[in-house]
Amino acid sequence: METKRLGVLVLLVGLLIAAGLFTACSGDDDEGGGNGDLNREGESCTKTSDCENNLRCVDQKCVQDEESSDGDDSGADGDNTGTDGDIAGGDEPVDGEICEVTNNCASKQCYNGDVWCYDNCGELDHKDEDCGSDSCSGGECSGCQVTNNCASKQCYNGDVWCYDNCGELDYKDEDCGSDSCSGGECSGCQVTNNCASKQCYNGDVWCYDNCGELDHKDEDCGSDSCSGGECSGCQVTNNCASKQCYNGDVWCYDNCGELDHKDEDCGSDRCSSDSCQSSGEPWYDSASGLTWQNPPADNLVDWQDAIDYCNDLNLDGHSDWRLPSISELRSLIRGCPGTVTGGACGVTDSCTDDSCYDNAACNYCDANGFGNGPADGCYWPDSMEGSCQSYWSSSPSYDNYVWFVFFYSAHVGGTSSRVGNSDCYVRCVRDAP
Repeated sequence: METKRLGVLVLLVGLLIAAGLFTACSGDDDEGGGNGDLNREGESCTKTSDCENNLRCVDQKCVQDEESSDGDDSGADGDNTGTDGDIAGGDEPVDGEICEVTNNCASKQCYNGDVWCYDNCGELDHKDEDCGSDSCSGGECSGCQVTNNCASKQCYNGDVWCYDNCGELDYKDEDCGSDSCSGGECSGCQVTNNCASKQCYNGDVWCYDNCGELDHKDEDCGSDSCSGGECSGCQVTNNCASKQCYNGDVWCYDNCGELDHKDEDCGSDRCSSDSCQSSGEPWYDSASGLTWQNPPADNLVDWQDAIDYCNDLNLDGHSDWRLPSISELRSLIRGCPGTVTGGACGVTDSCTDDSCYDNAACNYCDANGFGNGPADGCYWPDSMEGSCQSYWSSSPSYDNYVWFVFFYSAHVGGTSSRVGNSDCYVRCVRDAP
């Protein structure tokens, strides 16, 4: 009797299994089951395929896929496929599509003195090589021994960065925010355009911001030369095809006509006719009691370079030279009543604001224009040598402007003091005869 009951029970279980009311097992063989090892919302990831269905990898976190969660593209329509979030039919990603990391070391670059890998989306990923005491250059460890991580400060990408003694970018020293960076320091100029102009620098095209500072490389010219802010077809075959005066020193220009490297530092001497020459004998002005460099440096410089040049000048056994103030510079004017010392022009050491400027008194000496001065057309003493042009004073005006004197017309005016604005010449002065 028991055997008969057991047989009936086995028969019933077999019928239920055949009808699908019971399954033999569940788990690994159930293809319609769970997501296996895929990460849930909020868990870390490196790409979208690491995440569960309807999740995306954003900022290395699995997050809800807005396109799949809104219900418009799910279900029978089959607009989206699989767990990787690709758009069906191979359509190109729309604007704003999150870049997926497919290569954790697409390129190698120097960062903080070591070799680091950047992924295919351009993001810093991991350190590839520790350079130790060596420097890093061109994405490789080099033989130069780093002994100073901040041997110099320079402007890079609008901020102040430290460069090590091997000349490599090391770390950001100061964030300039909305100000510009000039001469390795944050300045007051507001950067509103990171590529206001394009110029050639180190053989490539670089962008300069509206404050005149080098910002970023715009184009790599490779073996071509860079001319006029563009890569040209000229092949550089000679890095010193000619020598010219630039910023008071002798510089080499390549065969494509571009500035290449400094050939000779003239120091306290002047650069003239493409070579360093003696700065000459000083000239004493008995009318003012001042001694002047004569002839002056024979090149245009910006204001800061003019200040540095005079401070570093060692001439005639004296090292106490300086850039003259506007009153001192005006003491050299001859033959123009409005701008000579004591003339109607109100710009002096005691009045340097723009309100002190009167166009009628401070502008050109006469209606005939230029070149009517007593010294071969120049409005200065007969003994003066040098270019009859504009000369810097040390006196700031309003905003970023500085006063100057244009001796070809005896004009007193103001010009920008920003780095790179090489509008004027420099003539140094000292007190003693």
